[in-house]
Amino acid sequence: GKDVKGLKIGLPKEYFVKERNLLSFEADKGNFIAEQIELEITSDREKTPTYFFDVSEEDLNNEISLKMDLVPNLEDERSSATIIINNERITLDTEKSLFSRDISSFIKEDENFIRIIPRNEFEIVSLEIFLK
Repeated sequence: GKDVKGLKIGLPKEYFVKERNLLSFEADKGNFIAEQIELEITSDREKTPTYFFDVSEEDLNNEISLKMDLVPNLEDERSSATIIINNERITLDTEKSLFSRDISSFIKEDENFIRIIPRNEFEIVSLEIFLK
């Protein structure tokens, strides 16, 4: 038999649907044994933006807010994402062009980060951290 070790087959993302997908193999002639199949997924989510910012000890006493100016998705007129702030998650799901949230409880002294994992396409015009 013919050994096809390391055979790689690229599949366009259009083949995939949300939630669950079935990958099946079919041969038009001969007998095949498929073993040790590896599925490697290259996702746009790997390109999620991460923003770092520092907060001093005295600034921790203030209310700290996240404000984002958004251009929602044209199809469903929404901006939808999971926002991770120092490993705490908040949900962004809005039709509005301005998103604001008190994030004081997620912030620590010195370095902090915000990562945005989009669930649809939308534009972030600006992202600002405010102290009150």
